[in-house]
Amino acid sequence: MAPKFKQKKYTNKPEEHFIVVLNPWGMPNVNRIDRDVDAFGVWLRYMFSSLGQPSCNVEAVYIMNTRTEVIVRMSSTTDIVPALGEHKWSKFLKPSFLEAPSTREALMAWINVLSGNFLFYARSSELRNESVSHIFEYNWERNGDPAIHQWAEHYPTTEEPPERMNFPVRRDYPKPSWAAPPLGLASLTRILLLPLPSSRTKTPPPEEIKEEDQPFEPQNLEVKGKVEPQVLDATAEQSAASSRLMKEEQTEDIKPFQKQDPYEEESAAQQSLFSVKEEPQEACGNLAVKKEESDTCQNPDDELLQMIARQRQDMEREREQRQRSLARPDSPNRRNYTPSSAIIVKEEPGINLPRSRDPRKRPQASDFFDPNKRIKRET
Repeated sequence: MAPKFKQKKYTNKPEEHFIVVLNPWGMPNVNRIDRDVDAFGVWLRYMFSSLGQPSCNVEAVYIMNTRTEVIVRMSSTTDIVPALGEHKWSKFLKPSFLEAPSTREALMAWINVLSGNFLFYARSSELRNESVSHIFEYNWERNGDPAIHQWAEHYPTTEEPPERMNFPVRRDYPKPSWAAPPLGLASLTRILLLPLPSSRTKTPPPEEIKEEDQPFEPQNLEVKGKVEPQVLDATAEQSAASSRLMKEEQTEDIKPFQKQDPYEEESAAQQSLFSVKEEPQEACGNLAVKKEESDTCQNPDDELLQMIARQRQDMEREREQRQRSLARPDSPNRRNYTPSSAIIVKEEPGINLPRSRDPRKRPQASDFFDPNKRIKRET
């Protein structure tokens, strides 16, 4: 039996807090530089400051060129629980950065906001498509220090952007909503995340605005007078005549049941075959009765009856001749006849069994005795 793989656990967890940011704002997916790290650090400081952590400090940002997510090390005094969850860009960015870009800006692949040492990037298509960023706690016990797993360590600036730059993130940062790890994440990314703690409850859905119940009032409905059915005299007479005719036919068809002799039943059946039911010819008032053409049953010709009788006689004559031929002893059908009760004995070489005259006779012991042969006794 193969030994079970024992997963390594890292128990030397430091006092600092680590978080994982999926689809971080302010950073391109590839070719990240120090200015991108500075913009990302300012976004996190604005976020934690609005969530009640004004003295938070972003100590380090871990980046890998082949991964889109980043790992952040926060100071030990920072409470990271309020920042965990889903962050919609359309909620924490200023309205001026969410408007449709002008013709000149549409020709540019990126929106550049340049001031001093800060350069912030934000794709216009992502802003319009309601992009989101997710923040989860880093699973230190499973993965350990990111620096020993080829994550490059960067240090963002601690300076605040100047007022004249008009930083895109709002000062009154909204609270993030509850979220689970997105579907479709790679396994290497999923093992970095920890689920949201139990203290974070799901965000309740927005209440639906219910309109006041108002009684239904139909509009433009005209009440029309009651339409009385028009009764035609001819139609009434025809329907009455047809109903009387149906009742008379039903009373004629219903007859009391009487037990008959089998011979009487046979004769009645033959009479019904050769009899023809006559259709009523009388008209019921002004009602026209539909008549169906029926084939009249005619008696068979005498020649046909004689031909049938001759065929029956020929068939009986052939059957009698067949029975007589089978009854003859020299009939070819009886030459090879062997009764099923006869016993057939297999002949052995050197032993001549006498043939019994009657094949049904059972062989006896005397049939095998030969007085000319002497029994040789052993001495």
